[in-house]
Amino acid sequence: MPKPYVRITEIEAPKNFKTKIWDVTTIDRAGLLGQVKWFAHWRKYAFFPNVNTLFDFDCLTEIAEFVAKETVEHGIK
Repeated sequence: MPKPYVRITEIEAPKNFKTKIWDVTTIDRAGLLGQVKWFAHWRKYAFFPNVNTLFDFDCLTEIAEFVAKETVEHGIK
């Protein structure tokens, strides 16, 4: 299994939300990189990066695979 580059942790969404929200942090949780949350216009989960964050191929791949998996599990293919 490849080394993880980010930590993705579900957070408590506001009560009026119907979908989940996750914080994406550095592996040591030293910095918040952004969030994964539902983007209604695309009807998919999407990654919302924080300003002034930087990602390489491995980080983006890990986040993209997570977003794809959660979108499918939500019932959108």
